[in-house]
Amino acid sequence: MLREVLFRGWDPAWIVHQDEHIIVVDKPAGMASQAADPALPFDLPSRLSRFLNDHGEPSHLGVHQRLDQETSGLIVLSRSREGAATLAKQMEAREVEKTYLACVIGWAKDRATLRDDLVMGDAGRTVVARPNDRRAKPATTKVKLLARVKDRSLLDLSLETGRTHQARAQLAHARAPI
Repeated sequence: MLREVLFRGWDPAWIVHQDEHIIVVDKPAGMASQAADPALPFDLPSRLSRFLNDHGEPSHLGVHQRLDQETSGLIVLSRSREGAATLAKQMEAREVEKTYLACVIGWAKDRATLRDDLVMGDAGRTVVARPNDRRAKPATTKVKLLARVKDRSLLDLSLETGRTHQARAQLAHARAPI
């Protein structure tokens, strides 16, 4: 499955909505949200741009958010200058609500608000900071239990901040790893 996602082109079914200003895509797990290496154009914007070009459509795309490569979900990209300006303004003002679903082990509560300070750890992974770490940035995630089967829980996550790997770091720290 991962090999198929990494090396195939573009599936038109991934496009959930499009108009002259934005395009919403259901990004599959295994595909990068942004190009890590321009010489390897297997990321979402590169593939989508090629697909749009091949179909005679304008291919200007503005990336305003991202999902981890191994995470699937909806991503909205701008398709015009007007769309880029409006979407950037909405993202910066936190007017866009981002909701995530996560399956975890060990979650015991119905609802919680996780408030932690995060930093980049030794191995390059985001972790909860030690007290008084000047590099730390605050992260807040609201958690709601949707379902539980034995030791596994399906959670609805609403991130109030947008730190890199925020949900993973906070849930791991809460002893409920994704």
